[in-house]
Parts: sequence; structure tokens; C-alpha cells
Amino acid sequence: MFSQLGPVETNVDRAAREMVTAILGGRLSSGGRLPPERELAETFGINRGTLRSALHRLGAWGLIQARHGSGHKVLDFRRHAGPAILSVWLSGVTSLEKREQVFVDLLEIRRALARVVVARLNHMPPEKLNSIEETILEFSKAVEEGSDENQLAVLDMKVIGSIVDASGSLVFRLFLNPITEVIESFEGLRKALYRNPAENVMAYQELLKAIRSGGSNLGELVDALLASRDEETLRVWKENAERGAST
Repeated sequence: MFSQLGPVETNVDRAAREMVTAILGGRLSSGGRLPPERELAETFGINRGTLRSALHRLGAWGLIQARHGSGHKVLDFRRHAGPAILSVWLSGVTSLEKREQVFVDLLEIRRALARVVVARLNHMPPEKLNSIEETILEFSKAVEEGSDENQLAVLDMKVIGSIVDASGSLVFRLFLNPITEVIESFEGLRKALYRNPAENVMAYQELLKAIRSGGSNLGELVDALLASRDEETLRVWKENAERGAST
């Protein structure tokens, strides 16, 4: 009946986002120093304890390094940061062109990951695929009940997570997490991805059937299927965004 509420941005979130945007946008250059804590706190209108929490996040993300007695040094994000900062950075990006390119790249990475994972599942013992079937059934039930795209996104990512977990690779799982975070963070992208969720269910059922039957070209089949769906997803997202819908 009711839609799930979106996340509420805290002062820590806001300060972290502003600094991430400044670093990735080049306004705070690699090798330079952040302004003093007192100045930053006044700029953001927050206390220094809140600011330090935001700075701690930037340090964990590989964007800054605390130097005793000399403040915080800005690191080269291309060498030190990881994909965990994508959703934070994107929340401050207003350019549709920039957002579209990030979405294009993320969906392409998702296809590449799916291709490798599914190829590894080929000829896997049936009992190891039971968890995948269970999550597909859970997703299918939510679709039948008319769940909104917020809940569908959570369950869809659960299906994908179960597929990745079945591969037995922790590395693959960790690479999936930032993609999941972006999809769950942006309403417009979720709406485009789950515009016709019954098709998502059918695709998963066909995938599971193909995995159970085996075959040497599973990876290529999955890549072709996702490429077509991703193209349509981006088209729908862009049309909605240009009309002023949530992005």
C-alpha cells in the first residue's frame, strides 16, 4: 500500500558528499590540503565532531590522509579510491549526461560480471542451485503481489547476490556491492529497471533452466540478454529524466 521511504541525508552524509564532489571534480586537487577543520565546520554549518565523522569516511574511501600537525592531504582518487564512492559522488551530480555515462558503465560492468559468473556455474550440481531458485521464487512472489520498485530492487539484488555467491567467489561478490548500492540509491534508475518486473522473473527462470541444462555458451547468452534489457532501461531512464522525473 505504501512506498518505502528513501534514505534521509544526515549532516555527516552531506559534508562527505560535498567533499567527495570537490575532490572528484578537481576543486580539491591531489597532493593539496583540505581547509582547516574549523573553517570546514563553519562552511558546512556543523560542529567539528560531525565534520570529523565525515573526514573519517573520506579517509576510509581512500580520498584523504590525515597528517599529524598538518591537516588532511588530498590523495589521488584514481590510485587510492574504490567504487564505494560512486553512489556518494553521483548524489551530487546534476548533469544528466554524466549520470547517464556512469549508469552505462555500471550496467556494462554488471554484464561482464554476469558473463563470468554464469560461465562458472555451468554444470554445477543441482543442489547448489537451490538457493538461487528460492530467491527467484521470492522475487516472483513480490512481483505478483505488486510490490513497488524499492522492494523489487532489494529482492532483485538478492537474486543476483545468490547467483554470485553460488560461484563461490568472494571477489565477484565484493565487485557486485557498489553496483547494488547505486541501483538502490537512485529512484529513476530503479523505476526504469523494474518497469515490467514480470519480464525480469521470466529472464531469471530461463537463466536457471539454462544453467541446469548446461551449455558452453551460457556467458554469451546472458550478455546478449542483459545488453538488450540495459539499452531499453537507459532509454526509459533518460526519457523520464528529461521530463523532470526522479533520476
